[in-house]
Amino acid sequence: MVAKIDRITAAREIEKSLWDFLHHRNSDAVGIFETDKVDVEVMPTTHLHAIVCAHAFQGMSMAKRQELVWDHLLKHVSPASLAHLYAVHTWDPDEYRVYFQVADEAQTEH
Repeated sequence: MVAKIDRITAAREIEKSLWDFLHHRNSDAVGIFETDKVDVEVMPTTHLHAIVCAHAFQGMSMAKRQELVWDHLLKHVSPASLAHLYAVHTWDPDEYRVYFQVADEAQTEH
């Protein structure tokens, strides 16, 4: 039986684990963000979804990204927290910029 845990606590545990994942990937490519991005959102329902935007994902298939992220989460996040996680969206910075129509920081500063 999985112990009950609230969504906010689950979101914090998942977000910390995802930052640890990116830190261990040594993502250092230059792109839209000076640093990688992790956002775990608490949905109006009982679920969470995570957005992970990482330079380390450049050139990697969507399936491989999902495999790496979920493998990490399954090893480092409690089952009680994972029970709240509905989806993980993985993007490289270029994909994120196009999909969310985010202006390139370098271009907007000048």
